[in-house]
Amino acid sequence: MRKLVLIFLLLSCRYRELPEELFFYPIKEGTVWYYEEDSVGKVDSLVVLKDTNYTFEGKVLPAWKVEKSHESASQGLIIDTNITFIYNNTIMEVLPTKGLFPDSIYYNDKWIKFYYNEDSVVVSWLPLRVKPGDKWEMARGSGTVIYGSLECDMSITVDAEAVGYEDISYRPITPRFKGDSLIYKGDSLVFEKCLKVEYKVKSVMCSVPLEVTLLTIWWKNGIGPVKNDALGYPKNLITYMVGWIRP
Repeated sequence: MRKLVLIFLLLSCRYRELPEELFFYPIKEGTVWYYEEDSVGKVDSLVVLKDTNYTFEGKVLPAWKVEKSHESASQGLIIDTNITFIYNNTIMEVLPTKGLFPDSIYYNDKWIKFYYNEDSVVVSWLPLRVKPGDKWEMARGSGTVIYGSLECDMSITVDAEAVGYEDISYRPITPRFKGDSLIYKGDSLVFEKCLKVEYKVKSVMCSVPLEVTLLTIWWKNGIGPVKNDALGYPKNLITYMVGWIRP
């Protein structure tokens, strides 16, 4: 409880002078994050809809309903509402397996297709106290994999590692968010000292080992994810944070 009190006191100081290892994710009803697809200009959003509760491992925890919208070229506008909560001083989220885990991967000159047993999984995004070199398990999944002409049972683990700090600079295609609270230098957004976290899928499919980077996120203390690089084909989906509304 003292740790949570400390976090909220730090929030009242507008995220200044945060200890290097302490990460604060300012999730609160009414908060909105906007993300722009690199070189495309389509804008996705994350909106904290309302406070709620979520029962996890027998404990009733404070939680938030978060709406995520993404405009897909093939599927149109996709909207999901997920649950985010903090457990064991870690930012957690209940996510559908579809959209988190890949449906297919082009690997070793072959397509690999995945069919999952679970409709949703609980993921561990980030410990509240984290530093480069820290590692943790992000999520697990199971199901069936088709690899070429082979079909086998599958178990997937997603491992996370904080690999270091990087500065992120991005010039948005649309200037519509330029007047908000984010930091601009000229026409470019600048996020200094962001924690780069890699989320890697590990599995053994039909006796063939698989290890690929599913997602890389650059987290900015006091703001949240400012850059996302998600596995895709023929190229990855890269988004940058371009707008932020705080209630």
